[in-house]
Amino acid sequence: LSIHFMSNNLGKEGRKGSLFHFEIYDRAYLYGCNSLNVYKVKNREKELVSRYFNSHSSLTHNHEHLIEYNTVSSEIDQISKHEHINTNCSAIIDDIEKSNVTFTELHNIKQLTLVVTQTCNLSCNYCYFADSLKEDKYMDIKTAKKAIEFLFEHSSNQVSLAFFGGEPLLAFTLIKSCTEFANIIATNENRNISFSIITNGTIANREIIRFLSKYNFDVGISLDGPDMIHDSLRISLNGEGSHSRVIANVNEYFSKVSDSINIRFHTLIHNKHYKYVRRLYKYFKDLENDTGITFGLFCRIRYLKDSKDFQEHCYFNLYKDMLCEYADMLINECLESNSLAPIYDSNRIDTGYLEKLDNKGPNSMIGCSSGIQSFEVYPDGTISGCRQLDPFNYPNSAFGNINELGAINDDCRTEPSIKTDEANECCANCWMVNICGGSCYAENIYNGNMRIPDTISCEYKQTLFKVSVYIKDRLSESGLWKTKKSYYTQ
Repeated sequence: LSIHFMSNNLGKEGRKGSLFHFEIYDRAYLYGCNSLNVYKVKNREKELVSRYFNSHSSLTHNHEHLIEYNTVSSEIDQISKHEHINTNCSAIIDDIEKSNVTFTELHNIKQLTLVVTQTCNLSCNYCYFADSLKEDKYMDIKTAKKAIEFLFEHSSNQVSLAFFGGEPLLAFTLIKSCTEFANIIATNENRNISFSIITNGTIANREIIRFLSKYNFDVGISLDGPDMIHDSLRISLNGEGSHSRVIANVNEYFSKVSDSINIRFHTLIHNKHYKYVRRLYKYFKDLENDTGITFGLFCRIRYLKDSKDFQEHCYFNLYKDMLCEYADMLINECLESNSLAPIYDSNRIDTGYLEKLDNKGPNSMIGCSSGIQSFEVYPDGTISGCRQLDPFNYPNSAFGNINELGAINDDCRTEPSIKTDEANECCANCWMVNICGGSCYAENIYNGNMRIPDTISCEYKQTLFKVSVYIKDRLSESGLWKTKKSYYTQ
């Protein structure tokens, strides 16, 4: 077989291993599960490769075409020109075990999120905070200052302070005080600090915009598309849609500072809106041209209040199709502009897998940094590791209280990093184990067991990886592709 190598850094790792075969649109690829090398199958050989993998591969655990290297015929053996790909189950399990680090000491916390209020002026029908928002709670300045002091006591040179709600700008006075307090500490201790906020965009005035600009906030504005879509999901307390209020504030206030601070639209879409992906992309692209505010990858809604419907498979298959269509539009935007800015500057897509494919760096199986390098503090001082697991609905997710001595319960913090036999078995048999990065503990809990990866979360990562390969391949063909590092140093 003649194979075009997408990676020039071929692994020399022994004869045992696994190759994963997948197709996206009219393209076929082979992925070396341990070397992280991706090989593109030429058109004239796609049918042969597909037929071979169909007849020899394991289809367990929904992994499509995964084949053990020691069963590969002499033709497939030529794929890596005798530079073999190594990944066997025992090696994978060893990798998982090595990543079972514990976090018994507080050190190098990178981000603290203050949930300054659990009150909101909207009633979005997918809000995972819905039940806790029934309580009209605001954080007091004493609790906020304790949390900020905690952040600086257990962090290194770079720290980040984020504000969340409810609708955080309902507590704008508190946000001002917290920002000024944290900035004074950072200045006195020669630390670097960044600030961010996620808002529903319905509250804005000149004072707020001047303040956000003064402290160089990263601002996320929740906007789910044109009024037809947005108003069916993001509803005011009086039952009216909120789209017109958001757009009015974007035009009058936020767009005025979009060239000086980072502002970005955050978009969640429901399964019934996946068919509008091209309309959504055009809507946000036109809005970006008019306001200077960028947009990112459209994320799936996992939960609806009225149905308690968590990410069903039939809906997720629609999302996977949407993701592929979205990738085509992103590629076309890059080609038309002759630039990778939509990927790297506007963050249209999660670049994590693209960077791993380029760098072949070490991989962690400890999911995200929640509870390890990032914390959330709620109005009453309760500490949690993840904003999707608020203590009101998930009391066992709390690590302690910032107002109490010995605020952090290390047993709770380290529990997500403990790998069970079930998780080891599940991950060890997966073709993505060496590039995955671990599962989302919140989604695992939603579906019954924090320590066992959620099936649909895994399928999402697998799809995003394949789409990332496809994006890199298409842009490499045009000569446009650069690594993130080379893009920013050009």
